[in-house]
Amino acid sequence: MVAILCKVELWERIKSLARIPPIHPLTRVKICRIIYHVTIYQLMIIRMVSMSPDPVSYLPLTEPTFYILLSLAPGRKHGYAIMKDVRGLSRERVNLSTSTLYTAVGRLLDQELIERLDDGGQDPGPGLPRKSYALTDLGRRVLEAEMVRLQGMVKEARLRLREDGA
Repeated sequence: MVAILCKVELWERIKSLARIPPIHPLTRVKICRIIYHVTIYQLMIIRMVSMSPDPVSYLPLTEPTFYILLSLAPGRKHGYAIMKDVRGLSRERVNLSTSTLYTAVGRLLDQELIERLDDGGQDPGPGLPRKSYALTDLGRRVLEAEMVRLQGMVKEARLRLREDGA
């Protein structure tokens, strides 16, 4: 009901501006629907073009996400290499299962923090070809912003602990 009222209001404004003669209500709804969707689409395009993503808006990162991005910082890796690297970087504290890794990778791809790369004609060996992933510029900026955030937390904790110990 609310959506219909909004469309009716929109239609009345359009009709008053354009001096459109009265028409059938269903036609009015169709016109309003088209105008509404075109307007929303234009606003989305303007927002995407005018706003570069702020790395801070992605924070805080979960521990697995942080380690996945950190694993990709030196260069491209395939899924299994990411899993092994995350286990090593976290001193075996974060042990990703295949489903957890690829769920996180899918989310990071959607957020454009990482990208899927073509293997460039490398021989994948037996089995299915491996998919390689790399950090995007945005992903690198988000990782750096998270490191700054964590450093700030550690600095504040050290100051507080010194106050308590003094």
